[in-house]
Amino acid sequence: MEITNLNKNLHFSPNGDNLLTIIHERLEKNVISALCKGNGKCGKCRISISGKLTGDSATYEEINPPTNIEKQLLGDTIFKDVRLACQVIPEAMNFKVTILDLSEYQDNIFKIQDSYSNYQLNFPFYPRLFIQHLSVPPPTLENAQDDFLRLSTVYEELTTKPLSVNNSEILSQIAHMLRDESGKVFAIIDRQSSQLIELSKQKPQLLGAVIDVGTTSIVATLIDLETGTILNADSIINPQIEFGRDIMSRLTYALTSPSKQQHLQNKVLSAVSELLTSLTSSINSSPKNIYEIVVVGNSAMHHLFLNLPINGLSRAPFVPVISKELSFFSKDIDKEYRLKSLPNALITMPPLIGGFIGSDAVVDILYTGFNQKEGTHLLIDFGTNSEIILLKDKYLYAASVAAGGAFEGQHIACGMRGVAGAIEKFKIVNNNYQHQTIGSIKPKGICGTGIVDILAELLINGQLDYRGRISTESGELIKKLILVPAQKTSINQAIYLTRKDVEAIQKAKAATLAAIRTLTNHLNITIEEIESVNIAGVFGSNLNINSVKIIGLLPNLPNDRFMIQGNTAEKGGRTFLLSMDARKTANTIATSVERLELTNFPKFQSFFTEGLFFPKLEKKT
Repeated sequence: MEITNLNKNLHFSPNGDNLLTIIHERLEKNVISALCKGNGKCGKCRISISGKLTGDSATYEEINPPTNIEKQLLGDTIFKDVRLACQVIPEAMNFKVTILDLSEYQDNIFKIQDSYSNYQLNFPFYPRLFIQHLSVPPPTLENAQDDFLRLSTVYEELTTKPLSVNNSEILSQIAHMLRDESGKVFAIIDRQSSQLIELSKQKPQLLGAVIDVGTTSIVATLIDLETGTILNADSIINPQIEFGRDIMSRLTYALTSPSKQQHLQNKVLSAVSELLTSLTSSINSSPKNIYEIVVVGNSAMHHLFLNLPINGLSRAPFVPVISKELSFFSKDIDKEYRLKSLPNALITMPPLIGGFIGSDAVVDILYTGFNQKEGTHLLIDFGTNSEIILLKDKYLYAASVAAGGAFEGQHIACGMRGVAGAIEKFKIVNNNYQHQTIGSIKPKGICGTGIVDILAELLINGQLDYRGRISTESGELIKKLILVPAQKTSINQAIYLTRKDVEAIQKAKAATLAAIRTLTNHLNITIEEIESVNIAGVFGSNLNINSVKIIGLLPNLPNDRFMIQGNTAEKGGRTFLLSMDARKTANTIATSVERLELTNFPKFQSFFTEGLFFPKLEKKT
């Protein structure tokens, strides 16, 4: 079988598996979007098949005929040789497949441009690892000190600090490198422990990386540790997503058996290796030159990355195994050699706050300086699992809430992530629907910010009521509204909004708003007392504030109180990587935040119920 738009040839023996499973298992990566995990519910795993045809263009000698599920989800497009990969059961392998939507795979234009701009290191530049050039005298009859002592003495004379080593391989390096006449070497030193990490005759390229492990996507940033310069960045869908779009689904899967949790770790480690290999290749370097990787994420992603027991996180009171900062060499956590391309990497996990509130929230606070503000302020990091942090009189309070992924296009019939072709802005002008896509190309779906705009515009124009019911311009209630006709899309299928899509956003916004109201109620303050609302995350960085307020996702405060902060998890991780002082501050932040478990507050449920409704608006005339 040939996958035409990936230039891949797969060899397999048909065993009753569907094509989605076969392709993902053979390629060991998810290249086809399948929000329902191949259960035939989402209709997103569209492929085109060509091969041996019989009289009917939709019937092949080597695959099963279209199923009732396909007929319902695809309609007439079946007769254009379009099928669902999860419904195709091949009986042979002599055919070609074209994946109709590679956006889940070709994610290199995901909204990571923010990583390159608007960044400022607000701490002294002082990375944990650095290069020290040393000139070590050879041994003599008068000075027959051992090799390491001579090396350490020279280092201490330059820095006034002792040097230590605990690696036999490095001791072997010392023995070989100090035998020539010059004795000149380059040492990579760990400031935190005064450990000698590596010794070489040629000056090494000292690279670092930040990995933001989100529930939905993984963002990687490659950084020069000598200058602090960002060299490149990229992202990939988190491959764990096939085992559950939300945290609890993945934890449930992992609890089934140790091998399944190991499988989840292997997936994320392989993705990190793939990203960093690609990034270093783009600058003509090697992943062997990456010496420290800072990994941020929520507590579940943290534990799955390290393959720590997740029993405590799977039920109340949601207690992690450990919250403090951790460091391991890649080989120490990589039982199945998924990080073999990164043999020299020191992997650092910043501290967690507790519950599901992880290191991403800590570095959000770190980068924004949120903990230093005076008065009452709100910080929200939108995501599949959103963190809400309230600052009042120098005290920090935090809660997390499952937004269900709707803000990232999940559970939306025509939803997709923020990649090329996604509708990100939407307006209704003189009853005409106008849209703007990422990359300014023909639309293929709707991302989170586009959905917020669409709902806001429909509310303004009276085509959406406060209950979430959709209607035509004449007021007739409908279950599906066509936003872009098929002929104007890149997928030759209409892009539309359904009542279920609206419900998904209603639940996500209700959860977010209920969390905010629970925090303010607990501290006995009003919404109006909030002096600033700091919006973090990739989704948040592209929001239209007016649309957000119209649908009631965030409090109806003056626009000048809203501050778009961008991808602060990546920026905060970068700050953590580049400054030892920042690390100390991050550890202080982690222990100073009071975590609130929302289920302990009876009013949370009533706030959630109230939040399901949209604000009532006067119909636009």
